[in-house]
Amino acid sequence: MELRADHYYARTLLGDTLWNLGRIEDARKQLIRALKDSPFMAEAWLILAQIAEDNGRNKSADRNYSNYLRLRPWDLRVKNNYARLLLHGRRDGVRAEKVVRELLDVDPQNVEYQLHLAACYWYQGRFAEALKTYRHLARLYPEDARVFLMLGELYEEPLNQPAKALQVYRWLVKLPPSSDPFALIYQSLPVYIRIQRLEAALGDQAPSPPKSAEDL
Repeated sequence: MELRADHYYARTLLGDTLWNLGRIEDARKQLIRALKDSPFMAEAWLILAQIAEDNGRNKSADRNYSNYLRLRPWDLRVKNNYARLLLHGRRDGVRAEKVVRELLDVDPQNVEYQLHLAACYWYQGRFAEALKTYRHLARLYPEDARVFLMLGELYEEPLNQPAKALQVYRWLVKLPPSSDPFALIYQSLPVYIRIQRLEAALGDQAPSPPKSAEDL
């Protein structure tokens, strides 16, 4: 059966195509019209969320991801992206924690979900819980650069423990290159700059380099 050009599914496909061609506003118009005809068109909500996030409209992305997940609550990939948006785009640790715990109920050993949970604690000012979670992950995943980057930043600020931060950063630069682009960037120049700054600030009080992850 051939779809009419004004059918909501056809409009969603057209919106997706226009988005991939970089015609953002034309894509949005088609997707909004599709949802006006059928608000249960999950794919249209998802594409709108991705368009909004790509363009820094985090509030709109939040709303659109939420609408998508009401229709597709089992989509863990999108739920993970939504948790990341709530944390790093919206700085909403309370709402993010609810989403992250849903992810952990399905896959409690997933290191990315556990990192999200630690970030949820951090954004809520629950620094002791964040620290406990990062240190637990450091023991489980002693070569995961993401864990040590976040642990170092937590020690440096807001915990204001520069000696501990220095130890973590020293450990971080000795790890294999991370597959995570953000962590990989920090494994290069940014972390070395932090190490030099902390060593200069601590002077004779700087600790000896760590021998294992247990020293962190």
